[in-house]
Amino acid sequence: MPAGVVGHITKGIVHRAVDHWVNSSPANRAEFLAAVKRATAVDDYLTVLKRIGVSDTATAYLRDTWYNTRTGYWPRLQPIYPLLRRGLIKALEVAGDRTPLDSYWLPTAENVFIAVPICQNPWCVIRVIVTPPPTIMSEQPRTVPAPMWTVKKTAGDPLGETEESGDDLDSEVKVWRALEFPDGEVMRYSTTRAQG
Repeated sequence: MPAGVVGHITKGIVHRAVDHWVNSSPANRAEFLAAVKRATAVDDYLTVLKRIGVSDTATAYLRDTWYNTRTGYWPRLQPIYPLLRRGLIKALEVAGDRTPLDSYWLPTAENVFIAVPICQNPWCVIRVIVTPPPTIMSEQPRTVPAPMWTVKKTAGDPLGETEESGDDLDSEVKVWRALEFPDGEVMRYSTTRAQG
């Protein structure tokens, strides 16, 4: 099973850390934005993440899976770091000094593109990283209910969702509660490639 479940939106440990840091104070946000603008290489960005408290395990996961151009996720679409970096910079610029940033990852069924939609409303700026499904197998399920739901006709995925108790509104439509990894835990992964 891939690390990100297709159609399952997730916050993830790195997004939680970045959002918490930049939303904690205007000074933190300004410092972080300036550092990301200077971080033209992946290793520079991983150093920035470590400075805000992202663990060595989490940064190694990013280096080995997201940003590894040969053996990581999406080798045909690499390098993706410049795109994701620019998306983060744009989201922070749109948010300005005080509007909260709210970031997510959404793996889709498409295998042809990676994009960073940014949505602004009066209360926050939402940044969504849209990717194909990951190509590396996860070795663990997500277990913590998250404040995110998906309404769909298809079945949920036991590693990423749990079905909420049914209702009599529509027997063909189900509500699935997203599951996340526990706080502080990063997905354990192997080099086994997902099928598909």
